[in-house]
Amino acid sequence: ACVRNIALKLTSVYETSSQDLQWDVCVTLADNHGYSAGIIQFTTGTGSAQAVISKYETSLQKGTTVQQKSPFKSFDSVLSSLKDASEASGSPQGDISGLQGFCDAWKQASGTPEFRDAQLQVLDDLYWTPSQITARKYSLSLPISIGQIFDSTIQLGAQGTLSLIKSIPTPSGDETKWIGDFLDARRSKLIDMGGAY
Repeated sequence: ACVRNIALKLTSVYETSSQDLQWDVCVTLADNHGYSAGIIQFTTGTGSAQAVISKYETSLQKGTTVQQKSPFKSFDSVLSSLKDASEASGSPQGDISGLQGFCDAWKQASGTPEFRDAQLQVLDDLYWTPSQITARKYSLSLPISIGQIFDSTIQLGAQGTLSLIKSIPTPSGDETKWIGDFLDARRSKLIDMGGAY
């Protein structure tokens, strides 16, 4: 839990310029991912923002108190279309037409514990858990290794991170040297992607 907490704070610095989790941040960046929002910049262009919203809306339906209304209902079909297009093409979708008011809805929802829980659940499902499966597969145990695999999984995806690991020699006892090789490979990969990171 301590390693996860510190890894998330470090990733938060890179994603939102603060180690305090920024639940309500919502911006458009020049990266063709549409809106980027929340604690690790879930995006409308990849479907990760839609995954958060889906978890949130499910939790509202299961609530035992007064039913809350989701501020995202008018965006559901547009977000689903963007997610489907991203999955079909293998590329993020930068189109934000039909999403006017999305950031206002995100900020409104971020004031609720249900929405913050949804962000953490999707973070675990899409990034933390897959990253830790990868770390265990390669017998990585240093907190810096665990944190880097997590951060890379957010930035490059689980498959992208796995491909990166396969491009360098398998760790063989000297994990400190291995993480240095991994960071060099990651830097080269990002430069090849255009250096935007």
